[in-house]
Amino acid sequence: MSASELPNMIETDRERRVRISQLAVQVIVIVATCWAVMMIVLGDMAGFAIAGSVAGVYGLSLLLFLFRFDTIARAFWLINAILTTVFGIIVSEHGTQVDLLFFPILALPFLAFSWKTERSYLYGFMAYSAIAWACVIYFDLASSSERLFGIPPVQNLLSTEIINFLLMGTMAVLLVAELAYFSILARAEEAANAKGDFLANMSHEIRTPMTGMVGMIEVMETLRPTQEQQRVLGIIRNSAFSLLRIIDDILDASKIDAGKLEISRSKTDMRATIEGVALTLQHMADDLGVKIHLFIDPKVPEFGMIDGGRLRQVMLNLLSNAVKYSAHDLTERDSHVRFSVSMTSTGQMRIDVKDNGIGMSQEVQKNLFEPFMQDEPVATRRVGGTGLGLVISLHLVNRMDGRIQLISDQDVGTEVSVFLPLETLRAPSNLVDISGLFVDWIADETADEHEEIKRYLTAQGVDVQTHDAECDLYALNIPTKGQKIFVLSSGSPDRIVGWQEQLRERFENPGFLMMTANRAERLGMLQDDVFRTQLFPALPTELHRAFGLLAGRLKTENSTDLPVNSDQTQPDMRVRGEKKILFVEDNEINRIVMLKQLEILGFNADIARNGQEGLTMWQEGDYDVILSDCHMPVLDGFEMSRALRDIEQAEFMNRTPIIAITANALKGDADKCFASGMDDYIAKPVEIKTLEQKLRMFLDA
Repeated sequence: MSASELPNMIETDRERRVRISQLAVQVIVIVATCWAVMMIVLGDMAGFAIAGSVAGVYGLSLLLFLFRFDTIARAFWLINAILTTVFGIIVSEHGTQVDLLFFPILALPFLAFSWKTERSYLYGFMAYSAIAWACVIYFDLASSSERLFGIPPVQNLLSTEIINFLLMGTMAVLLVAELAYFSILARAEEAANAKGDFLANMSHEIRTPMTGMVGMIEVMETLRPTQEQQRVLGIIRNSAFSLLRIIDDILDASKIDAGKLEISRSKTDMRATIEGVALTLQHMADDLGVKIHLFIDPKVPEFGMIDGGRLRQVMLNLLSNAVKYSAHDLTERDSHVRFSVSMTSTGQMRIDVKDNGIGMSQEVQKNLFEPFMQDEPVATRRVGGTGLGLVISLHLVNRMDGRIQLISDQDVGTEVSVFLPLETLRAPSNLVDISGLFVDWIADETADEHEEIKRYLTAQGVDVQTHDAECDLYALNIPTKGQKIFVLSSGSPDRIVGWQEQLRERFENPGFLMMTANRAERLGMLQDDVFRTQLFPALPTELHRAFGLLAGRLKTENSTDLPVNSDQTQPDMRVRGEKKILFVEDNEINRIVMLKQLEILGFNADIARNGQEGLTMWQEGDYDVILSDCHMPVLDGFEMSRALRDIEQAEFMNRTPIIAITANALKGDADKCFASGMDDYIAKPVEIKTLEQKLRMFLDA
């Protein structure tokens, strides 16, 4: 692919229609201008007025295209094409065949609007054109200006035969131009589909060994590596996931280009999705010296009907950009990214990502949503990336009927806001109620360091009082009776210990929530009255858990974070060893990785190399669960699942759980899994923790 072709890589079908429409309007302006010039030469001022007005009206359409009012420009063009043709029929001399122009007009909606994304416009203008022509015929409007308005028809200086000949020539030119444009559109779509298929196949071929590598990295992490080996494995793991994200971006770009980018709304756990995005980028933010501040408005519903995968993709793209361009090395100041999700008064979900990074110039902002476009070259060299993330996010938000707005000042920072429609699904909250608690916060950081946390707690009904780290704790105006919970935040562990000693002396049975940005420290319940949670980001789920435990509103937990090969898990291992699992996969690398992951979890598995072999082995064996790839030769996972369910139904057999292993869980395969009779799915690359969770759902082990 040449450099000149790159900017067109993700031109959508709609954008091609806009470009072709603009060319078509230019042709009509040229033809109308030629008619106007000819009428002046002949001294036919009435004809000049008609042709000149047509050229002027279509010139306005070109002006609308110039200012990017593309939909209005196309609608204005078609409306005026029909109106000027009807007007020309009414005022034309008897016998003049102006109605011939309706032939190219009837085809114009197919040229102007996308069949895939603008079908309502296409149908509307088709109907408008057909109704206008039918009215001309039914009401006999040809040369009817005197009957309708008392104005005699225009008298042509040329004979009717010559005028009709010129009209037929005009119609022929327009039809030939339309055919040429349709041919261009067809070739462009063919090229887009071919490119999309190539990129899809290429990305699949790259993803297969990559998912194998990621899986084996996780296997190695369970083999008790040294600290240095853990650091090396972490770098390899992060690099592998970064490459997988780039592959996904390229694949999505090809789908946009081919008009195949799918949006699939389903029940989505909103808080888990939002917190997951912040956690995913936590390591990157730490490496770049950026603090992520998370705020989730309590009004955001527990569950919503939205494409959760695409929502996560948009948030990841926006947040990762904010983190990258706020890196301490770029700004040379304390770097912060504020990630906020709230609900508007109109019921829309609002996502705000605000940073104090390098910001953008006006020139960069104009081209920001162009493919392969990044910030200024100096920043680009230091940050890197494909430049596709924002473009894909814009297309995704548009497909989800939302909008994006951006405000940026160079050397100050950037704020991006996304507004998306969200259908709320009523469900009870699974968070412990923390309203009515009284919390005293002692910190040696500046107040805005914890602004989002305090705002969230206040919105949940918690009374938060803040105290300066230098204050005299013995002199604090706090009632000594009743339950006391203190939030302690400091970069000095010794200082926190000192605070705890003083507070224990003054208050009876105080509870302590310690907040830390040190990733090496153990989190969770440290003592009966001490809980430690992380900062940057602080997760609402963990805050509820911490305050619930410290206030006695949640049952005290026992530690469950045990390694899978510890003594406590041995009874499970024996049970698991008795379970029969069938793994259906055609790729040898994936088979090796999955068998090793299952071995670590204590399971054994039989292998089938395609769906047909898997179906035969299932009929001959008594399996507790089937793990199956979706895309295989001979018989794929979907076909195998349907055939298996048909046999179960015909022979009144018990249902065997089938878990799909798919590379496209967020992009359409998930729906196909359930439709074919599968029970659940796992997205590649498969992580051991996720695999264990899914197997526990279907196995008593």
